[in-house]
Amino acid sequence: MKIFKLMLLISALLMALSSTQAYAQMENTVAVLPIQANRSVAKSTTAEIYNRLENPLANREGFTVIPATKTARKLGRIKGSILSEANLSMLGPRFDANLLVACKMKLTVSSKSGRMNYFYEIAFFDVTGNSMIALNSGVCKACTNRMLGNSVSKTVEQMYAGPFILGLDTDPSGATISSNGEQWGETPIRKVLPSGSYKIIIEKAGYKKMEVEFPMPADRPIYATLPMEKDPDYVAPVVAAPVVVPEKSPAGELAVPLELPSIRKKTRTVDVPPPPVVERKPEVVVAEPKVKQMEEAAALTEVKKPADTMSLKRKWAWRTLGLTFAMAAGGVGFTVAAIHADGKATSSSQIPTSQMDYADRRDTYWIGAYTMYGLTAIACTTSLILFFTEDPDAKGPKVSVAPTLAPGSVGVSTLVRY
Repeated sequence: MKIFKLMLLISALLMALSSTQAYAQMENTVAVLPIQANRSVAKSTTAEIYNRLENPLANREGFTVIPATKTARKLGRIKGSILSEANLSMLGPRFDANLLVACKMKLTVSSKSGRMNYFYEIAFFDVTGNSMIALNSGVCKACTNRMLGNSVSKTVEQMYAGPFILGLDTDPSGATISSNGEQWGETPIRKVLPSGSYKIIIEKAGYKKMEVEFPMPADRPIYATLPMEKDPDYVAPVVAAPVVVPEKSPAGELAVPLELPSIRKKTRTVDVPPPPVVERKPEVVVAEPKVKQMEEAAALTEVKKPADTMSLKRKWAWRTLGLTFAMAAGGVGFTVAAIHADGKATSSSQIPTSQMDYADRRDTYWIGAYTMYGLTAIACTTSLILFFTEDPDAKGPKVSVAPTLAPGSVGVSTLVRY
C-alpha cells in the first residue's frame, strides 16, 4: 500500500514538472509589420522606427522576431486600417506568428518652416488569444529621426510591459480551475494575470485532481494544454429513474377512458306514404322584338378602344428626371457630411488620431459629393434629350420648347400639353 501511494506521488510530481516546463519552454514568434502612412516617409526614418520596435523583443529570451523587411513581402494589400483586429487576426497565420506589432503613421509638413510632424499609433496584438494586448498613440512635432525614435521607444516600453494573457486548456476540456479559493471557470479559459507565481487546482469528474504551480512571466503571454489522467477508483453516481404517476382528470377519474361493450339497438320499419304529385303548367315564352335583340348583339360584339398611353421614351424621361433629383439629394447629403468632418478635423478639441480619422472621412465625403453631382448632370441631360426628341404623334402629355421673338427681346417658350 505504501509503494502504491509513493508511485502516485511520484507521477503527480512528474506531471506538475512537465506542465511547468510546458509554460517555461514556450517560444513566441513576433512579426513586425510595415508602417502604414498617409505619404512616403524617408527610409532613414522608417529604419529608426523599426529598430525601436524590434530590438526590445529581439533581446528577450524565448522570442523570435520576424523583421519588417521580411513581412513586407507577404503582407499583400490591406483594406482599411492595419490596426483593426480583423486585419491583425488574418495576418497572424500568414507569418506563422503568435504576436504582431503594427504601426500606423500620419505625416504632415509645415508649409512655412518645412518641419515634419508625426502622429503615430502602435498595436501589440496576441494572435493566439485573438485579443489586443495594447494600443497606444503618440505625437512628435517638429522632431528629428532620433527624437521620433525616442518617442516611439517610450510608447513601446509601456506596451511591452504587460500584463499578458494566460490561456489554459485541458485534455479533455471542461475541467474546473481554482486558485486560492477563487474560481476561474471551466477550461478553456483566457485570463489576464500580472507577473508572479501562481498555484492552481484542476478538477474534473472521473479524473484525478491536479495541483500545478507555475510562474507567470512579465514579458509574454502563455498558452498551454494540460493532459488529465483518469481516476480508476471513480464511481459515477447512480441516478434513480423517475416514478411515473398516471394522470387523472379534474373530476378525479383516470384520464384513459374505459372501453364499454357495444350495445345493439332495436330497429323497426315505418311505412312512409309517397309525396303527392303536383302537375306543372307549361310556361308561355313571349318573343322579344327583333330590334332589342339586335341592340344586345351589337353591345356584345363592340370592341373597347384602347386608352391613350404614354410613349416609352416619355416614360424613361420622367424616370430619369426622378433619378436626377435623387442623386442631387445624395450629393447634398455628402456635402453636409464633408463640411461637418472638416470642422472636426480642424478642431483643436480633438486628439490627433481623431483629427486624422475625420480628415480621411472628409476626403471620402467630398469624392462622393463630386460623383453624385456628376451623375446628376448626366441624368438631367439625358432626361432633357428624351423630352425634346419624343415622337410628336405619341399619345399622352407632351413638352415642346421653341424660341420666341418679340420686339426688343429674345426668349424661349415651353408648352406642356395633356
